[in-house]
Amino acid sequence: MPAMLLALVFGPVPVQTVDATIASDTFLDRKNPTANAGRGPLLLGGIDKVVLVRFPELGVTMGQGRHVKSASLEFTLAGPGTPRLGSVGRVLRPWAEGGGRIDPQAPTVPVAPEGSSTWKAAISGAGGLDWERDGASGRNDNQPIDGATLQINEGKVTISGLQDAVQQMVDEPEGNFGFRIEFESTVQFFSGDALSANPRLHVEFEDGTTSPAPDLRVLSCQPTGAGPFKPG
Repeated sequence: MPAMLLALVFGPVPVQTVDATIASDTFLDRKNPTANAGRGPLLLGGIDKVVLVRFPELGVTMGQGRHVKSASLEFTLAGPGTPRLGSVGRVLRPWAEGGGRIDPQAPTVPVAPEGSSTWKAAISGAGGLDWERDGASGRNDNQPIDGATLQINEGKVTISGLQDAVQQMVDEPEGNFGFRIEFESTVQFFSGDALSANPRLHVEFEDGTTSPAPDLRVLSCQPTGAGPFKPG
């Protein structure tokens, strides 16, 4: 009887690249601990500042039930300076973008409207929510993302290595509170309230780790045994 060699051949995994462009963002400023910058056109980073950005589409209208292959966050530079990444974390508690502005040139900065994020509070005002530690720096405020890297190309700043955090945001959209980012150098980016060049999240989705429909193929067919019987 001939023996057959069979093989399961898996095809390539379908990959789709999607950009999330609807962003809630602000920055927290230690020197203005009760102010809010949620409606400003710029995100300021550097010493004593923290950038918060969230993409509410994840897991709601984008990526439900899909595997995240890669994810990177893109900012557009709005001024001089070379960004140096300090840390990136996944925010663990709700915060509010708010409706305030911080003007570095103004002699005084107004107190944040109620329901706004500040250096002191995730959501300010009566019935709000404080950060565990100022600047959203507590263990219950954000979870560090190890292995994140920063690249600069023609005015675009890309932070890569965010796929595990984005996968959690896709799988549990009710816990999607975005990213907390610290920079070691003074930088300016356009915010989601700018007319253009707002923050973007680039995500590569794939349908699974293997093809859902493998191809069963016969690779060879060859005789086995001693051959046909011959009478003596």
